[in-house]
Amino acid sequence: MRMIEDIKVEFRSDFENSTIMINSGVYKEDINYVESGIHYLEDSFVPKNDWIDADNDILDILTQNIGGKRKHNKVLIGKIPDNIRNLFLDLGIASAKSKREAFQKLANNQDITLKIEHDIKKYLSKYNSKKDFKLYKLLVLYPNRKTTAIVNFDDGMKFIGLHFDSSKTFEIETAHTSKNRFCLNLGLEDRELYFVNLSLKKIKKMILDKNPNETVTLKTLTPLFFKYFPNYPIVKIKIKPFEYYIAPTDNCIHEGTTLRKKEMDISITYLGYFDI
Repeated sequence: MRMIEDIKVEFRSDFENSTIMINSGVYKEDINYVESGIHYLEDSFVPKNDWIDADNDILDILTQNIGGKRKHNKVLIGKIPDNIRNLFLDLGIASAKSKREAFQKLANNQDITLKIEHDIKKYLSKYNSKKDFKLYKLLVLYPNRKTTAIVNFDDGMKFIGLHFDSSKTFEIETAHTSKNRFCLNLGLEDRELYFVNLSLKKIKKMILDKNPNETVTLKTLTPLFFKYFPNYPIVKIKIKPFEYYIAPTDNCIHEGTTLRKKEMDISITYLGYFDI
């Protein structure tokens, strides 16, 4: 299926031909499939593993005509300054082999940790002068997982596959007013971000164009989109160590993966109204 022009990607870091890849869509994960002892939620969708480098036509759709695109319809890829990078290197967090070890390095080096917090806030203020953002989490994930988002349900933890976030209460039509997410790669290897380059409002319109009788809600939007458009290309962006992305994760379907990693996947995330 042909990709539609909507959410854009802007690079303020080094770009290589393999930085952006696409595939041929998704498949519905079997609820009986178990990974690391965890099942998938019913109606969970996972990208097909047939990635190819984006050609010039796809790159034009994703990266050209960015003027006028704002925080709710753009993904920005940037690189953290050397002073912050060097603090994390001094901390040695990238070599952590577990979540416990990563947090222990923070606790054992409080002076460096406080300096990191100060310098990141100062850097992020260039995207939000009012400093209307906050630390969300330090995430430490094991390698070789198809997807990474896990939610607690009444019957236990489950992977949810491709999804959109909910940093605040919103409707499909107001998802663009939500916060966006700053996520910095602190690991030794590239991180990979999957996303659909369509806003929730655009997705709803596409579903109703296919079938005006569908009831499209926040709960049904993702499964209905993949029901009618299972072959819509998923975008994969590689985020190098000490690069970050700022993305409208409340306003687009997305997910992470650690499939092609050998080391722990380590990142730090802030939520806020980042003006990009």
